[in-house]
Amino acid sequence: MKKQFILFGAMALLLAACSDNEQAVTEKGVKSEKIEVTEEVDAEVSDQFDSVELSDNQENTDSENIDDSESTDSEIAESSVEEKESQENSSDLTLEDFTVEGIHPEMEIDEALSILGDDYAVGGNPDKQNYAYKTVILGNQVDTDYFNINFYPGTDLKTARGIGFGNTKEEVLAAYGEPVAEYAMPNPIYTYIGYVSDSGMTLTIGFDENQKVRDVSFYSADQRFEFPQS
Repeated sequence: MKKQFILFGAMALLLAACSDNEQAVTEKGVKSEKIEVTEEVDAEVSDQFDSVELSDNQENTDSENIDDSESTDSEIAESSVEEKESQENSSDLTLEDFTVEGIHPEMEIDEALSILGDDYAVGGNPDKQNYAYKTVILGNQVDTDYFNINFYPGTDLKTARGIGFGNTKEEVLAAYGEPVAEYAMPNPIYTYIGYVSDSGMTLTIGFDENQKVRDVSFYSADQRFEFPQS
């Protein structure tokens, strides 16, 4: 009887121990699952955080690209403006380039006439009075002091850069560089090139069918000479 009691007691203790072990294992499994879930949640949060950082970096990169693009566009625009201004004016032309026989088109007409003297022929139309000398013709707009200077046909007069009747187009380009305008005039058909100084004075040079100079003209800035459309 005593042995049976002891046996039953030992079995009870063994069952209790097994129950405690199962509970411990269960709790350990729960903790393990919790750890795994926590790790998964942390991983998801980390991924989201990395995604946010990537998005921020992408936005920063896009912003930098936009700034660079705007800067580039601005530089291109400024470059275009500078190029246009360079095309509109031949900045190396000076007053000397428009001076011949001691006169230039920025003078008043009376001053130019006094320098050249009274040996001239008068012509023109109601809007323009021409004073023809042996070397130049002054074209004065009526009721103004504006006038242009034309080389008299066949004269041996030369510009300050050595250009006159008979010079080739290549020689003109070598002396003055690339023109800001090139156009043609009909009846007969002659070609012209034009240059403009920073102050607005205009130089036009015409060529015959052999591409030799047949016309040289200076215009004041006040005359606002406009190149014909070719």
